[in-house]
Amino acid sequence: QLLAAVFFLGAAAHCYTTIYLCCVSGSKRGLYSMSGNIAKFICVALSFVSLPVAEALHPVSTRKFSNRQVAVGGVAQYIAVGSYILFFGSYTLDLMWQRTQYWKEQQQQQQDVSVKFKKE
Repeated sequence: QLLAAVFFLGAAAHCYTTIYLCCVSGSKRGLYSMSGNIAKFICVALSFVSLPVAEALHPVSTRKFSNRQVAVGGVAQYIAVGSYILFFGSYTLDLMWQRTQYWKEQQQQQQDVSVKFKKE
């Protein structure tokens, strides 16, 4: 259970810090694609809501819960884990966007060079 708590807290810290750096402070604005940012915002919102519910209704706690409450806590845990998986998966969107930007720059440089040679 302790390892799961470390995973949840570490993932939450990473997600919230990334959102702050790329969107609020603007210091990492050029690193992430718009689709990646949207995916990250959705995942952070889901985890922000589901993580406290999952922790409050966790069956290991000392309080007694009904079967329905335990089920809700389990679904909240699935949502939190899924949102973290999707958050880390959104980096794939960013890498694809960066690769596309790189190839566009390369093509533009090749066109500039070919135009330069034609003029000479």
